[in-house]
Amino acid sequence: MSPASSSTGSVVLFYLVSSAAAFHLSVHLESVDQKSEFLTLALSHQNQGIRHLQHHLAVDEPAQRESVLASLLLCMTYEPVTVERDFWLTHLRGASQWLHKVNVTSWAHDESTITMYQMLVSTATMLRSQILSEEVAQDGNFHFKMETMLEPYHLHHIFGLPKKSLEAMSDMIAMAVRLHQYGEEPRLDLERFETELYLSIPPDCHIPAATRGQEDLVHHYAQIFYFGSIIYCKRRLRGLPLADVQPLVEQAVDHIEALAKYKSRPYSPILWPVAMAFFEVQDILLRKRVLAWLDFIIKQSTLLIWQKVKPLICSLWEERAISGKEEIHWEEFLRKPSTPSIMIV
Repeated sequence: MSPASSSTGSVVLFYLVSSAAAFHLSVHLESVDQKSEFLTLALSHQNQGIRHLQHHLAVDEPAQRESVLASLLLCMTYEPVTVERDFWLTHLRGASQWLHKVNVTSWAHDESTITMYQMLVSTATMLRSQILSEEVAQDGNFHFKMETMLEPYHLHHIFGLPKKSLEAMSDMIAMAVRLHQYGEEPRLDLERFETELYLSIPPDCHIPAATRGQEDLVHHYAQIFYFGSIIYCKRRLRGLPLADVQPLVEQAVDHIEALAKYKSRPYSPILWPVAMAFFEVQDILLRKRVLAWLDFIIKQSTLLIWQKVKPLICSLWEERAISGKEEIHWEEFLRKPSTPSIMIV
């Protein structure tokens, strides 16, 4: 066991990447012995990586910041499918405190670092929507700030997430936190805000030469974020009933289903906007379409997150069939102790 005090950020990243790879293999291997062997290896590397990461979060070394940033991003995008909520929340708090301590705008200048920072902010923003009651979600503790978002913006052509959509999501989720924790009503006209969301139709995206051929995928991703954001506004902030969002839900599902045309390589859309639509489906036939698409993406992406979210969505639909729970919000359902731990990223 190497001492954390003498390690570098690259050592942290090595352990965490190795852990993620071993976890992935343990899920997809058929041999019970091999599954156990890779799971043991994954847990060992994870513990080593966390130990080294804790050191680098406490002792800020400018030369190690990029590797630490990459390590935090990996923890927040992979560990939610392998660990419990409390463990993952510790990472979110640590990342937020680290960002508060380091002035990211003073050192994150190259394309890879800027992209990683944008991915970290967007991931934390989406996760904030399901931890409305947590202390780390409060404005004063949540240091994944949109106002420090670095330019140029890369997430549109990578994930189909337009900057305006991310900004709107950030604003809405911050309002939802204040409403949930303090009963503070939004200070702006929600109907006008919603109108602005409708008008924020995703623009055409310039696709770099290195990722040509993904234009249609990016288009559908952007539309899914567009409809998912409006659905979130109507349901969480305006408190409208499920019936009022069904036309939007169906339009979102149309774009989600369109992704099934692309089978040439493994890929996975970001879960959050897909979940915003799927959680709110009421129509029986539309639910069958949703389940069919989930079966497709489970095979196409090979990611465990989709295997976990399918029964979760079904459980929420079943919950809404209970008298008095017809309009239960998805984040309220996720907070129940009986609900399996899963992070919507």
